[in-house]
Amino acid sequence: MSAFAKSLALLLALCAQGALAQTISPVSGVTSVNRTMHQQLSQGRLVALGDVHGSPFVVQQLLDFLADEVNWQQVDDIAVEFGNQRYQALADRYILQGEALPLTDVRAIWRNTLYFMAWQYAVYEQLVVQLHEWNLQRSHKVRLVLTEPELDWQTLDLAAWQQHVAEREAGYQRLIEQQVIAKKHRAILLFGTFHLMKQPVQLSGRSADKFTSLVASLCRSYPDLIYVIWPRMAGDQVVAIADAAPPYLLPLAGSSLGQIPLRQLTGRVAAQDDTAMAAIADAYLYLADVSRDAPPSAAAVSDATWQQELQRRAKILGGRSQQQITQWLQRYAH
Repeated sequence: MSAFAKSLALLLALCAQGALAQTISPVSGVTSVNRTMHQQLSQGRLVALGDVHGSPFVVQQLLDFLADEVNWQQVDDIAVEFGNQRYQALADRYILQGEALPLTDVRAIWRNTLYFMAWQYAVYEQLVVQLHEWNLQRSHKVRLVLTEPELDWQTLDLAAWQQHVAEREAGYQRLIEQQVIAKKHRAILLFGTFHLMKQPVQLSGRSADKFTSLVASLCRSYPDLIYVIWPRMAGDQVVAIADAAPPYLLPLAGSSLGQIPLRQLTGRVAAQDDTAMAAIADAYLYLADVSRDAPPSAAAVSDATWQQELQRRAKILGGRSQQQITQWLQRYAH
């Protein structure tokens, strides 16, 4: 398929959403995910990779990237949302120093977090274990940087949980500045996609104030430092490029896809917000599968003590969180 035909195919798909004006810039060419990440890291930029909770595919793409030792050499840190910084020393002992710690201890890293239900999937444990194994095998070491607030679920109440939630973007920023940027480390940021928007955005059902993400705050102090990858999600109407095998990247600057408002791709953005895709990310990650039915970890399903703890936390949090925990237990608890 010619470049013109590729542009036309994507343009027609987006026009079907009523998303585009009549004047459209040509669609930029498809690029390799791994090659692009390697290039950006080698140029000294941080790569922010948007995660989709409930889907294994973004983390699997990260594992595929790191499996190549040439790519691995470009990374010093992987900063993640799914880790309580209270356990940074534990993470360093297991992942960085290679200690043979029992996984029953290591799981505290992601189980004792604010949104612990988001990390019940097997792929997060797989990432942590694989980093441990690769660091044992390779001379260059990669650190897992935990950025969620330091909290203790044994003493946490609802008010304290809500306070941590309200302050977490600033907390993420502070940890990344201290642990990554100040040390001039090359890093990948693995966070839920909405933490990685480069501009403030008005979210649906929220106050009139725009939401300023972790990356939007960092961009104010460090312009052009972060390369943001926005993943395809369920409901996106972007068509595949016929002769390109997913996953691949579609650069957003100067493209028709980059011109459409983010609200055309997600109902989480308010209808009155016209922030364009190119303003919030650098590239769109086209994934072959957008399903969000990743398997839970075997340990979470079989651990009766953990399931009792989930029931206890459900009573503390109430509301939507309690409903989510109850539904999970009904589905998976033995």
